[in-house]
Amino acid sequence: MEVLRYILAIYILVGFTVAGGLFFIKRPKLNVFLAVFILLFSLDDLYFLYESGELLHIFPQFHLINYPITLVFGPVIYFHLRSLATPMESTIRRLLLHLLPFLALLLFTIFLFNMEPFDRVRFMGGTYYYTIARPINYFKVAHLLAYGVLMILFIRKKETISHLHERTYAKIIVFIYLITAVLQACLTAAILLSHYFIIYYVFAFSLVLIIGFMLYFKPAIFQKLKVKYANSTLTKSDRNRILHKIEAYLAAKDKLVDQRLNLALLAQHIDEKKHHISQTLSQELGTSFNSYVNKHRIEYSKTLLRNPSYDKFKILAVAIDVGFSNKNTFHRAFIKYNACTPGEYRKKATL
Repeated sequence: MEVLRYILAIYILVGFTVAGGLFFIKRPKLNVFLAVFILLFSLDDLYFLYESGELLHIFPQFHLINYPITLVFGPVIYFHLRSLATPMESTIRRLLLHLLPFLALLLFTIFLFNMEPFDRVRFMGGTYYYTIARPINYFKVAHLLAYGVLMILFIRKKETISHLHERTYAKIIVFIYLITAVLQACLTAAILLSHYFIIYYVFAFSLVLIIGFMLYFKPAIFQKLKVKYANSTLTKSDRNRILHKIEAYLAAKDKLVDQRLNLALLAQHIDEKKHHISQTLSQELGTSFNSYVNKHRIEYSKTLLRNPSYDKFKILAVAIDVGFSNKNTFHRAFIKYNACTPGEYRKKATL
């Protein structure tokens, strides 16, 4: 186990280096949340070395200094994924709401630091362990797992992250996050196996550093994921021809708003193969079929929302008229492309 502690110490130094480096790569929007996560994970591991060794008895004043950090992991990774598809400003505003559990536990930690160091150790490790410390630990694990589920639901929505390479990257991130969250849940539940936490930290940090290392030293790796159609024979002129046929077909409003419209139906009407249409939209516009159609339907809905003759119609009626099957799907798509709800857009248009 002592060897693993030395390995973890090296990982921590590498983690600090990678976290700092990620702030200065060309895509800060993509990297800033991941950099924060690696930095906090490094600090959490550093605290583990402190708490599980002799340093806790030599410097007890630092006991529980990292107590709320775990409640930041889920939100930071979740918003790292959201930053792939959402403007940075709105992402940060929403992040503050997700940090409320962290802030609440931070206030409790500040209360604990009013105690003398050894009193704090006895308070959380003895007298109130089963009534306070253990429930909080279970809550932190549940918090980690809940954000794992939230991330899965997020990336399953194809319209949220339409670029292929970014969707693949998101899946890798979520997979690694879930592995570490589940392992921590198992170890927390089996408290008698706490001496295995060093194995968890080394393993988890190894996975985290894989992503950080590749983004820091080999950013081109993720760019290569874009080359889904490397073996395709479809030329640039072929894609331009197909794109022109798609645009011509959807220019007819009755075709655009047809709720039966799908990739197979479009391919049949324009006499092209389905995968050629998908490839054209991906390579020429960086989008998927569903996202492309939804964006055009939203643009059409905006003309109806501005039309005074439609003022008497409810939002649901507008949604159905432009091809959406329900209000919720229309509402989400509208916010994605306009950063406001259909109702808010209608009010602004009538001012």
